[in-house]
Amino acid sequence: MKMEIPGNLEDYFTEYENEIGEKVYKSNRESLRALVEIRNLKTQEVIASGGNPHQASLDLNDQFEEFLSLAPPMAQVAIYETYVEELNASTAEFIDTTNRINAETMAAEERNNLMGQLIGVIVIVIIAAVVISTF
Repeated sequence: MKMEIPGNLEDYFTEYENEIGEKVYKSNRESLRALVEIRNLKTQEVIASGGNPHQASLDLNDQFEEFLSLAPPMAQVAIYETYVEELNASTAEFIDTTNRINAETMAAEERNNLMGQLIGVIVIVIIAAVVISTF
């Protein structure tokens, strides 16, 4: 599986000098957020095709690591920090969505159980009424 990483390496960070003349690197959150979305779509494709999402995740990480390999080490650190934050945010969103779906499913199941119990009571009352009326 190949992930097309959009843009150039320089699209993922900026380099500037701080007040004491040291080079400082800042990651581009929007570019990394878009990359995480692409990564999620690729992982979903693997899942849909019956593949192993864990291996796909490792492969995608290797591709990203190779892409970043030419960046200055401190730029890599800045990029990875933001990348991990975006992965965590994306994971939290998936967990929230899953929890919401599970809660909706539980509520529907509870309603269905209550409906089944109500139908059972109605059937028992009808049977009891028929039995009593035959005597």
